[in-house]
Amino acid sequence: MRTNQYIGLIILMLWGTLPSFAENNTLTVNSELRSRAEYRNGSIWPAGDDAAFFINNRARISADYRRNNLDMKLSTQHVSVWGEDPQIDRNGRLMLNEAWAKLKFDEFFVQVGRQPLSYDDERIL
Repeated sequence: MRTNQYIGLIILMLWGTLPSFAENNTLTVNSELRSRAEYRNGSIWPAGDDAAFFINNRARISADYRRNNLDMKLSTQHVSVWGEDPQIDRNGRLMLNEAWAKLKFDEFFVQVGRQPLSYDDERIL
């Protein structure tokens, strides 16, 4: 998907929720920027490999919508290595991270969509 399609999807999601805001509806928009420097000295590579230093960057924006018995989340992210992309990037690296809806009933709930795997204390996955 292209960036314009993601932006259109976000606008469509927000447009449908804005007029219906009441006391039980909440919309939260979050952003996150993480940069991580890494130096590889070639010790785990085969002999003769050169050392490498680079910086990874992840930018993420997400929107959470909560209503009486409905929760929805849409999250997109851009992951890159500094200096890897040209100044004007035509192909784009914006990707969908999470997009799910959760419908709650009295005793149970149903959640469908793209979501993270989080089991127990999340140490394995």
